[in-house]
Amino acid sequence: MIKSYFIQNKSKDLKSFKAMLMWIIMFTFTTILSFSQETPYYQLPKNRKQNHEMIVMPNLDAFTITYFLSASAGIRKPFIQQNGISPSAASFEAPANGFWEIALGQNRNDNWIYEFGITKSNNRLKTSFLELSRTPLVFTNEIEQYYAPFRVKKKILTLDKVSRNAFINIGFGVSYLIKSNNKPIEEGKITFGQRPIPEPRDYTSLNFRIASSNQPLAFEFLTEVRGKVSERLEISVFGKAYFRNSKYLNNQFSFTYVDGNFKEFGNYEKPISILFGLQAKFNSPKYYQYKSRVD
Repeated sequence: MIKSYFIQNKSKDLKSFKAMLMWIIMFTFTTILSFSQETPYYQLPKNRKQNHEMIVMPNLDAFTITYFLSASAGIRKPFIQQNGISPSAASFEAPANGFWEIALGQNRNDNWIYEFGITKSNNRLKTSFLELSRTPLVFTNEIEQYYAPFRVKKKILTLDKVSRNAFINIGFGVSYLIKSNNKPIEEGKITFGQRPIPEPRDYTSLNFRIASSNQPLAFEFLTEVRGKVSERLEISVFGKAYFRNSKYLNNQFSFTYVDGNFKEFGNYEKPISILFGLQAKFNSPKYYQYKSRVD
């Protein structure tokens, strides 16, 4: 009986040992497989990286290059400065004007972005005298321009660190004026009728000079929030500080009085304006480049 008992126990222990051994082998094999699988295994076949697309080696740094076509539109708001005060009621206005841009560019590793394109903008400066005639006497300084901008942007913050689909960029740009419908300087005099007995402070005429600058360069500093809708489409919201020379648009006036004195005044565009806009960007497929860590 005792011998039979030990034989039965030994058989049970052997079966338990074999079962545990098989469990350990299966667990180890499964673990090895799970760690050996690369992330693309869990992606759709069309999204997996191919061997010829990206090479992973300890002595190589890989980075991506994407080319894109972008379209932008927005509003530019200039600011005006007055010199002197009009003796007759007047209003000065530099209304906001729209602009659009088409650009080609390169995105290097979602870190540096380079753009070059064509921008069209309108510029307007108005001076209105409200009491010189039955209807306001309006002087409008207006030009239409085409610039060729080149700008560089740098990523400073990743907003979505998990999916890496949203970024904040800052940038700097310079634009060259390639076409403008600047009018020649417009100068003239408007003469007013006099009362039978004029008073010394009555004005006899209004001299005006409406001019615009031919300075070809403009500069910009920008901040943008860029978001990826998909690998091919991105949307950005941006704001810019735009700089060009002071008095780019300049309206100047002078009232001449009966006694020979005159009063000069006017308004002009300040060197800084603000732009706000929206950009849609269409990306090419990603290209991979490599740089050796070994000099």
